[in-house]
This record gives sequence, C-alpha cells and structure tokens, in this order.
Amino acid sequence: QLSALVAGLDGERLKLRREMHLQPADVGTLATTLAHRFAGAAATVAALEPPQPASAAQVALARSLVAARDAYTALAATGEEPAGYADAERRVNETESGVDSALESFALLGYNHTS
Repeated sequence: QLSALVAGLDGERLKLRREMHLQPADVGTLATTLAHRFAGAAATVAALEPPQPASAAQVALARSLVAARDAYTALAATGEEPAGYADAERRVNETESGVDSALESFALLGYNHTS
C-alpha cells in the first residue's frame, strides 16, 4: 500500500512541478493541487498500522508529508511574486528532501517503497 501511494504521489509531483516551470501563471493552482495530494498521503500513512519496528519511521514520514503540504500551500500563496516564490520553492525542495529521507528510513527497515 505504501508503494502504490508513494508511486502515485511521486508521479503527480513530477508532472505538476514540470507544469509549474512551463506555466508560471498556474503555480498557485498546481501547488494547491500538490498540497492536497501531500495532505491525502499524510492521512493515509497516519492511518496505516505498521509493525512496531516501523512505527517511528511511519510517524517521521507522516510529519514530512505534512511539512511538504505546508510548503506547497505557501508556494501557492506567493503567486508570481519573485522574492516570495524563491523562498517558497526553496522550502518545497527542503521538505521534499525530508520526505525522501523518511522513505529511506523505511528502506533501512527492509521496506522498499519502489517495489
């Protein structure tokens, strides 16, 4: 279940991030869509009942997904303001790195989110 969730989110994230660069006027709408997707993923992860060894990794993943949601929400709120956009985009990149790190923790526990 985690694998399908991550694959779907990652595919949509890549597609919408590409669209953001091609259609700057649509950043607000696209970022809002991604914020909703990250929120849904966080809720799904929080509802899973992992084995005890994976519970801390699950909490870290859920928190990182919520942070990514918040970052995309902030990006959506910047509109096309150059200074605000740059800061919000940096925060998006940082929080997505946090999601990647949380997924690596799962991999270290023997869970492969890519299979």
